[in-house]
Amino acid sequence: MVTSSHLTRILVGKLSISCIATSVSPSTNRMMIERTALCDADKVFIPGQFDHSLGVGAMFDNTTSAGSYWAELTDNYASDTLLPITVGPAGIAAGSPAWLAEAYQMSYSPSQGVGDGVDLGLDFATTGVALFGQSITDLAAVTSTSNSAAVDGGAASSNGGIAHLHVTGVSSGTTLDVDIEHSVDGSTSWATLGSFTQVTTGTASERITVASGTTVRRYLRAAFTVVGTSYTCSVAFARS
Repeated sequence: MVTSSHLTRILVGKLSISCIATSVSPSTNRMMIERTALCDADKVFIPGQFDHSLGVGAMFDNTTSAGSYWAELTDNYASDTLLPITVGPAGIAAGSPAWLAEAYQMSYSPSQGVGDGVDLGLDFATTGVALFGQSITDLAAVTSTSNSAAVDGGAASSNGGIAHLHVTGVSSGTTLDVDIEHSVDGSTSWATLGSFTQVTTGTASERITVASGTTVRRYLRAAFTVVGTSYTCSVAFARS
């Protein structure tokens, strides 16, 4: 699928940073260990561990109030918290392709030159390769107990997967429960595949794992149980 970068959306923990981001670069490298002996005419290497990272270029927002970009990114860096990160290269509408990664924020680096805007570089170290999956819901307000539309995964799979929940805004909320459900045909016999921790009155994010060896049926949806007014959230899933 050919797409344009202006469609890309990025969710980092409790933040949607799409509207301050200017670039995103997921990367996987294989470390090579040199094992060259004195008698070797050429360098000799053996494969080592994989190194996964994510770089984000962004514009600096110096609002420091609670919940602002700067406050949240500073907290991410200081708290040593693993963050679920969802990147939709063509947006995050339901069914859109998405990378799902789990990462520590390693750095945030404001920079500026004379006559330039202030930029912000963000670097993340991911704990494994970013799995390629789908958005189950767009980032939108959920105002009542409901189910999202069914998302077609193309076929059933048999090795579990991972799911991300990003709650970026709460308006007079009391509790939000979110389950991932799956179905053979997309219309009947929906069953719970995984459940996120209940969200209360604040923004939140979570990554859950569906155990290896678990069958994931072809169709997926999110089931929302809402007590309160409105939660702005997005859900994504990647099959292992």
